[in-house]
Amino acid sequence: SRTRAQRNRRSLYLYRTRWNANPLFKAFDQPDADASCARRATSTVPPQAFTLLHSAHSIDQSIAMAARLRQEAETPDARIDRAFHLALGRPASAQERAWLQAHLTEMAPYHARHPPEPTFPAPALTRMIRLKGGFVYRYQEVQDVYDNYERHTKPWEVDPATRALADICLALFNSNEFIYVY
Repeated sequence: SRTRAQRNRRSLYLYRTRWNANPLFKAFDQPDADASCARRATSTVPPQAFTLLHSAHSIDQSIAMAARLRQEAETPDARIDRAFHLALGRPASAQERAWLQAHLTEMAPYHARHPPEPTFPAPALTRMIRLKGGFVYRYQEVQDVYDNYERHTKPWEVDPATRALADICLALFNSNEFIYVY
């Protein structure tokens, strides 16, 4: 969807056709929509961690959560508690709070010294081959999907303290407590 209001809705409202698999869930043993089975196979493989840690979606969501935390809470301790409440539904323990407080103290200067480079989608270059004669046509496609598209906030658009807080949000999103339902 072009607007954030349409994209950032609960999955309960998400329209998804049966044959159109969600790429995020493919790494997590998404059930086959064409066949029923009594029990699904489960696996834990490295692509799952890489999908969650390095995907643009995970990074965008961690930046969005960090920006929300900065608006809703004044102090770093209150932000950490709010992050735990939103992600895990529980308060942070004293040990977790101490670790994350140390992380914020260490990483804010690091992010100030190492600002991220802005990245933008590459143009879609298409190649067609003529059947008779094999002549190759190359052209750049017009991508109207980006017209009036509300982008998510990107790392280079926020300050170093927000990026440090986003690191914590990303770690919470990658925790077993967040991913798995026991």
